[in-house]
Amino acid sequence: MTCCLNKATCCIAIAAGAVGILAGTVISGGQHEMSQDEMMQQWMEMNAPGEEHAEMQKMAGKWDSKNTHWMTPGAPPETNTGTITYKTIMGGRYLIETTKGMMDMGGQETEWEGMNILAFDRMTGKHKFCWIDSMGTGMFIGEGESSADGKTITYYTKNVPSWTTGEPTTYKSVSTLISGDKHTFEMYEKMSDGSWFQNMEII
Repeated sequence: MTCCLNKATCCIAIAAGAVGILAGTVISGGQHEMSQDEMMQQWMEMNAPGEEHAEMQKMAGKWDSKNTHWMTPGAPPETNTGTITYKTIMGGRYLIETTKGMMDMGGQETEWEGMNILAFDRMTGKHKFCWIDSMGTGMFIGEGESSADGKTITYYTKNVPSWTTGEPTTYKSVSTLISGDKHTFEMYEKMSDGSWFQNMEII
């Protein structure tokens, strides 16, 4: 991580680095050498919001949620309700999710909250998220790809401690925009035998 004392200098350094990446791509690809202005223009176009960001923006607003959790395979489900608010930031480049709800913790109803940053990185062509909540102290980070119609995004989070065993494992998160007023989120944990255990569903 680089700490910049002067914001203008920091922005110039970031832009220069991006231009350098583009220059290397152009030269190695055997194409004509672009001017610095052309490379800067290409970098700006690459980092402008695209179709994927327009699709994300359709989720903006306040939603009511029905949440179902399974603590371990075969365990009875636990259900609760909550609210989710999605808001676009930084010119439509990112979607901020804030979630509030109640959860049964050992027979006691406990209020919890969570926050998520959703993104589509045009440089890598990957959808990404970073989740935090009041039930832990870590960050849950994943990346993935969308279906051909752009309605379903499947993310993978690798080499993180299992919620059931504590051993490193992989999680799969599936987000689906069904309609203008219905959206689902499912989470699965990869078990030691290679099967997927669904531990969460949010409607």
